[in-house]
Amino acid sequence: MKQFPPGIRFKYPWRKYQQRVLNELEVYKKDNHLHIVAPPGSGKTVLGLQLCLELQQPVLILAPTLAIRDQWADRFCELFLQQATLPDWISFDIRKPSLMTIVTYQGLHAACSNFKGPSTEDPDSGADTVETSGSVNNPSLESLLKKLRSAGIKTIIADEAHHLKNEWWHTLFAVKDRLQPVVIGLTATPPYDVSWAEWQRYTLMNGPVDAEITIPELIQEGDLCPHQDHIFYTVPTTEESRELHQFKAEAEKIMQSLKTDSGLIAAIEQHPVWTAPLSCLEWIYENMEQYMAFLVFMQHNQKEIPQAHKEITDNPGYPVPVLDERWLGILVKCFLYDPHPASNAFNQQRRQLEAHLKKAGILERKEISFTENSRINALLASCINKLKAIEQIVSFEYKQAGPGTRCVILSDYIRKEFLAAEKENNTPINKLGVVPVFETLRRSNNNNKKLGVLTGSLVIIPQTALPLLNAIASPGSFSTTPLSYDTRYLLLTITAGSRQSAVSLVTHLFQRGAIEVLTGTKSLLGEGWDAPEINTLVLASTVGSFVLSNQMRGRAIRAVRTDPGKTANIWHLACVYPALQNGGSDYQAVARRLKGFAGISSGEPPIIENGIARLDPPADLTDASLLDVHTQKSFARAQERRILKERWTAAIAKGSQLTDALKIPFKEKRPYEQTQKLYLFRTIRNLFFLIALAFVHFLQDALIAYLKLFKAVHSGAGLTLFISIFSLGGIVIFGGATFKAFKIYIKYRDIALDLKHIGDALLNTLIYTGAIKSPEEKLRVVATKEKAGAVFCHLEGATSLERSVFMDALFELVDPVTNPRYIIIRKSRLFFFVTQEDYHAVPRLLGRHQHAAGYFRKQWQTQVGRCELVYTRTQEGRKLLLYARLKSLAAVLENKPEHTSKWI
Repeated sequence: MKQFPPGIRFKYPWRKYQQRVLNELEVYKKDNHLHIVAPPGSGKTVLGLQLCLELQQPVLILAPTLAIRDQWADRFCELFLQQATLPDWISFDIRKPSLMTIVTYQGLHAACSNFKGPSTEDPDSGADTVETSGSVNNPSLESLLKKLRSAGIKTIIADEAHHLKNEWWHTLFAVKDRLQPVVIGLTATPPYDVSWAEWQRYTLMNGPVDAEITIPELIQEGDLCPHQDHIFYTVPTTEESRELHQFKAEAEKIMQSLKTDSGLIAAIEQHPVWTAPLSCLEWIYENMEQYMAFLVFMQHNQKEIPQAHKEITDNPGYPVPVLDERWLGILVKCFLYDPHPASNAFNQQRRQLEAHLKKAGILERKEISFTENSRINALLASCINKLKAIEQIVSFEYKQAGPGTRCVILSDYIRKEFLAAEKENNTPINKLGVVPVFETLRRSNNNNKKLGVLTGSLVIIPQTALPLLNAIASPGSFSTTPLSYDTRYLLLTITAGSRQSAVSLVTHLFQRGAIEVLTGTKSLLGEGWDAPEINTLVLASTVGSFVLSNQMRGRAIRAVRTDPGKTANIWHLACVYPALQNGGSDYQAVARRLKGFAGISSGEPPIIENGIARLDPPADLTDASLLDVHTQKSFARAQERRILKERWTAAIAKGSQLTDALKIPFKEKRPYEQTQKLYLFRTIRNLFFLIALAFVHFLQDALIAYLKLFKAVHSGAGLTLFISIFSLGGIVIFGGATFKAFKIYIKYRDIALDLKHIGDALLNTLIYTGAIKSPEEKLRVVATKEKAGAVFCHLEGATSLERSVFMDALFELVDPVTNPRYIIIRKSRLFFFVTQEDYHAVPRLLGRHQHAAGYFRKQWQTQVGRCELVYTRTQEGRKLLLYARLKSLAAVLENKPEHTSKWI
């Protein structure tokens, strides 16, 4: 059978966003790829099945687990065939393919006798290319391919192909290369935060993202519930702080010693890069940060920088930053692992320093950090105060919802050692994990909340859940044992069945309210687990990656048809180390997590975007008192569940799609408009004083004559001298203040207009090169500025792929210069006397061809203003590139551009 029987169709109406994808199928499949991103609850399985019917050719469906494999068949029979029995043309055996063959990735790999590709660079190692292994002979693979061709397989559906084992990719690419099928990639969590090589591998299989179904669309349709993220800020305990301070003090002592280390000075003074830099230009071009670290370090030690270094950039006054821990770390790493023969004379000192830094915890895996290491990071992630935070959150949520509470707490480790076999369990709880969380809640359970535990090796249910368990489980399929120290709770053991049976039973108890607060591991309850009744999720996990974070969070935001008023609170626990400006690694992990998905802001008016900024984090993470204030604000917002739906509705009404945008944040302490007005006022004020002084100066003769008339003074010479000195001093003071205030006011001008012009020049060039093919009349670059001062820029009227191409190129333009083939020197003049040069990297997509770069220069001149295009692969171009990079490295870019997603 080569086609699906007639009359098969989906029995329900299509949702608006599903119909949108189906309508554009012909456009998407032109490159034989259809890559769809859709969150949990969006019906992507059903969408994939409909795409099979639309293509009308035999299909191979690949699923990550047996449970998800079976789900594909069950959904097809229930929603399309409307029958319980499987037709004979659906196969679960890859060796016996049929019209619809549904197998796991592991099953496909095993059928090829665990096929491995040629010995190539592993994508995880950071290689820039990915081998597809399609040209390698393998008897099992060839036999399988023959069967797949015989069955007519011309479509492959790759479900959740974002976390496969490395060796499975070789098999997958080999099958794809030989069959040349249409590939449909379906995922809720594309791995946006992986390395470039891993992302390249992922997109080679699935193609670029064609369509994305977003969370706001699903909430608008009622398929996901309104929800809000909250952050509970904690600080280390006294004991933990002691260890943190001890490390910081030791690291500070070592850092201060290294800043003036005579051995490092001697090593640099004998290095060819220092003594003969003009003969080491290639090394300098390829190791810019290390070279800059040499200059920074020697300047700090008041060593004269040879003239040759100034000649390299044709700029004798180039800026050199202050020596800080970042530059010192770069320098020390270069010293320890520099392969240049000149460094061999210092081998003994290098070995001693390496051992010393490793012992102090400053050097790990050839990386240097004076602020954190794996031990410090683990200490912050497992901060014991997080247990108190969980206790407060659960108590708060139960006070709001009572028996209607359906709270899930996810942790990384089980930690069974905190269970006791005695009649009392008074074991001090000094670690974070599933059992410590359960014990903390059990010991403070004054209102008899129904607590439970679900992991792969430990299941605990309340004794009150036993009647319901007896009603839903097969007789003799389980046994229970009371906890020795608390008979209100039972250890559950499945005597007949699999681990999945325990998950299914406990999930049913949770859904029915026999368990109200369930604690488990992220590995068991992360992907695939489904309990739509969850209304509170506490992420007591260290996970910061996009994929796992989105999976865990997706458990709580599903809608419940029988409860249209459902809302969800998602709590993130962040242990902040106040001694660090950035809050430490645990806070940064939460920030990465929140960057991975879009949600509603906490401020007014509500907006939908990704990132931690939407939750109004403390402006100063070194002030511990501010952390508690912001936690209390989180509780106040969490109490507003009844207006959460109204806030989502208001935010959704402001836009129509979730768009990738470039964001330049405004990070002054004052609001943007207030800052701009402040410096404008100062400019006007100082200018007024200048005019007043000039007025006094020019009218001094009239003043002297007037005073003489009344004999107030006998001589004008003294008064003239006094007024002249007073005026000159005033001009110096207020003139400098005026110039400074005016410069800052210019800094806070409407940069949205500048970004718009740059975006227009880029768009016109991408259209010219064919990278963007949508009708030109539909395309529009939009740059907007919020009241808070942040500037957003995005492209309207383009496909998902075109928007992605545009945003990547724009980001390259505004980011600090690295190593492009061409750079644009932007030249601006203010009032004919203030000149400025800015350096922008021509995006790689345009820099590949001279004619494209030249066209971009013409567009820049038309849209933006005067500029110069420089090819950097010549001697003079290299010098200019070096200066541009030095300037970028020396600059302190507070408002660094960010990729963001925003509902527009």
